[in-house]
Amino acid sequence: FFEHSKECDSKVLDQYSDYPLNMALLSDYERAEVFGFGGNRDNEYYLNLQSSLLSFFEKLIEKHNIDYIIYENISNSFAYFSSFVGHRLGIPYLGVTSSRVPGYFVTDSYVDYESKKIQKSFGNIVLDDKVEIDFINSYLENLDNIVPDGIVGGNHSNLSLTSRYFNKRKILNLLISTKFIFSNTKDSYLIGSPFSLLLSSFKRSLLRKFKAKLLVKIYHNQLPDKPYFLYPLQFHPESSTSVRASNFLNELEVIRNIAFNLPNNTCLFVKDHPSSFGYPTISFYKQIARLPNVCLVDPFYDTKALIKGSCGVVTLTSTVGYEALLLSKRVLLFGSTFYEFHRNVTKFTTYENVREVLMSFEAERGSDSSISEYNRKFVAAYIRSSYKGVLNFDVNSEGFNSFCELSYGALKDSLSKFKYD
Repeated sequence: FFEHSKECDSKVLDQYSDYPLNMALLSDYERAEVFGFGGNRDNEYYLNLQSSLLSFFEKLIEKHNIDYIIYENISNSFAYFSSFVGHRLGIPYLGVTSSRVPGYFVTDSYVDYESKKIQKSFGNIVLDDKVEIDFINSYLENLDNIVPDGIVGGNHSNLSLTSRYFNKRKILNLLISTKFIFSNTKDSYLIGSPFSLLLSSFKRSLLRKFKAKLLVKIYHNQLPDKPYFLYPLQFHPESSTSVRASNFLNELEVIRNIAFNLPNNTCLFVKDHPSSFGYPTISFYKQIARLPNVCLVDPFYDTKALIKGSCGVVTLTSTVGYEALLLSKRVLLFGSTFYEFHRNVTKFTTYENVREVLMSFEAERGSDSSISEYNRKFVAAYIRSSYKGVLNFDVNSEGFNSFCELSYGALKDSLSKFKYD
């Protein structure tokens, strides 16, 4: 797409002056930082990138008379910029992504699309179907043992380099990528050099394997017997943070601010992420462990047990926040996510008044007698805003064709109701 604009087209940028073009670059900038490419890019490069992306999608849509943009939830700048162009031209952007309720998936679009869709459904909820009520009750009663489809089968917690890298698929990718060793990949802004990216990924996983052994000594073995709040670390780089919590990417800074705003005689349990433990630097973990009234918790500690024993959860966008709500806990939220309208969520865009909110969490702990019925309606609204089926993007699997049929039906239904707010 750089071919469409060798130099920055200021007229195109002016047409999109109301759109957050700089913010839309953050997800891929973070990815480039993590994997060590993009170091030779300057301000001119990024301005040219913005105008090139916008021009590319405008010309593509015009040339092929495109009516819809179909992908996944907005997870990178390529998707972000296509959605900007779609919005300006009145073309819907939609994608499919996993639901936290097993056996379901959702359609998603702009950042708060899913939340608004569920909230609208929630306002019309009447629970009078016995099958639906039984399913919801069973789901809530068995929440301790339920794992969302998007997490089942993930291998990020597996530290084995042999299984992750020494397999037919990765070796084939490596062989294919060798043809780019001496290529100029400056314009390949999403991944840089494919060969270098694979090496960087392997190096990152190798270092993680060594760091994981050191972390055993940094995690707190004895958790204090005092009131606590729970903060789950999140995966980086990932759209759940770089797109949906872009102002709070520095989790060390977030944790530090929470730690020094804790109510007296309470502490903060920071639970490491089971799929990304060991990726951050050892210094990152040591700085967290040194903070007053902060305990760094092993990633495989029972999360549901920690939620139940807490005064509340503080999170960017984690699924732990959703689970906490269903377990009748209050949530302090810094990002944008599908459960943000829930009445037990307090959303923050700054750190102002954090201490007062945490004090209210502690004081009002367990005092909401009507929350069970509210949560049943909330889950019902979530399910009614979802579609039955298991997300499957593996073209070689048996279930891929059936998933394509399901997703086609879901997208068709969602497009019939779609409108930009």
